[in-house]
Amino acid sequence: MSDEEVQVLMSLGLNFSQARIYMALLRNRRSTAKAISNASNIAREHVYVTLRTLENLGIVEETVSVPTYFTAVPIQGWVSRLVESRIKATLESQEKVAEIVLKLAKETQKETVQEESSQFILIPNAENTKRRVGEATMKSRKSIDVLTTPWIARQSKVAFGTYVKTLEKKHVTRKTLICENSEEPSPETLQFLSENAKGTIPQEIRWVPKCKGIVMAIFDGKVVILETSAPKDLSYAHSLWSNNLFLLEMAKEYFELIWETAKVMKPAGRQAK
Repeated sequence: MSDEEVQVLMSLGLNFSQARIYMALLRNRRSTAKAISNASNIAREHVYVTLRTLENLGIVEETVSVPTYFTAVPIQGWVSRLVESRIKATLESQEKVAEIVLKLAKETQKETVQEESSQFILIPNAENTKRRVGEATMKSRKSIDVLTTPWIARQSKVAFGTYVKTLEKKHVTRKTLICENSEEPSPETLQFLSENAKGTIPQEIRWVPKCKGIVMAIFDGKVVILETSAPKDLSYAHSLWSNNLFLLEMAKEYFELIWETAKVMKPAGRQAK
């Protein structure tokens, strides 16, 4: 077995011994604990304990026989389940961290002088943009209005998904406008609708044809974040953060104007007229 194969399995959540034992078993198809120990260079007593763990994970199966044989479940039969479990655990961890950070911020009741006086802040990279979006999302109490492209909408779905439980508890309403320079919704838009129907944060979605790729989000009518680079990939996003009342009023009026004329979008088979 190669170190690369073991590293890949470890990245999915298995530890070193589990990865080596699984690879040894996969190579030999059907083996006893002794044979697995020899193939993986792991002590037999540790092999028994690890095999039980792998059985509980649904990765290894035991044959009732004398001697006892073990077989590896084909990787395609369990890898997607393990990946989904890792993603879910990561999102839950991120949400807990975000809640703790917000709680500490409330307890201190301190705002920096820069934050209080700043009305326009240029954000030059994607990481800081994500941080600002996360902060504004967590502080939202009433509404989040988003004007975006289908590509950015699908990428943002993961980011907003991090805060889903918090937003649900606060009953924050969401409106999303998908903006496209086309006559009909693109496959990306339809895919976003399909994914949204499976549920992250309840929201109303409308679609705007023949529209330039403007991306902005308004949080409680108090903060607006505008993408200044109009990228197809959030990794390259540059943006402007502002609490300027004049800019906020223009952004809200622009959003509501488009919202009123946009087409209500629902998953396939439930399209609004």
